[in-house]
Amino acid sequence: MKKLIITFSIILIVATFLLLSLSNKSTTKQTAFPTPTIVLPNAQTLGRKINISGVSVNDFTKTSRPIEETTEFYVTEKSNYAIIYDSKDNSFLIGILSSPFETNRQTAEEGFLQTLGITKENACLLTVTESTPHFVNPNNAGIIYKLSFCQ
Repeated sequence: MKKLIITFSIILIVATFLLLSLSNKSTTKQTAFPTPTIVLPNAQTLGRKINISGVSVNDFTKTSRPIEETTEFYVTEKSNYAIIYDSKDNSFLIGILSSPFETNRQTAEEGFLQTLGITKENACLLTVTESTPHFVNPNNAGIIYKLSFCQ
């Protein structure tokens, strides 16, 4: 009789545990953030360098910050400019976030070359656009620029 009560108790405890764990999985939302996986469709890892559009650049993927729900990553964020990489089409956007436009554009382009560890010639082989918001540089806003040394 004792064995029967102990066996029944163990079965009851296991069944209760299983029911609770199954009900928690279906109703509880996961709050843990997944580790971001950086997907670079046309980039091949080459040690500390990666290949983007045929150009070997420093591997910025280790330090870049993903932009939620996009294929874009912040490569560099400074007070006067930001560099964004879009892994979907292997393009870069340099946003000029301060005035005067030309001074900060030059600073941003130098930062771009330094961050990627490339020459001006190689930078011109990449898809890079530059822009600025209207509230920062109204005379230059709404225009999509190429790198100044590629024109």
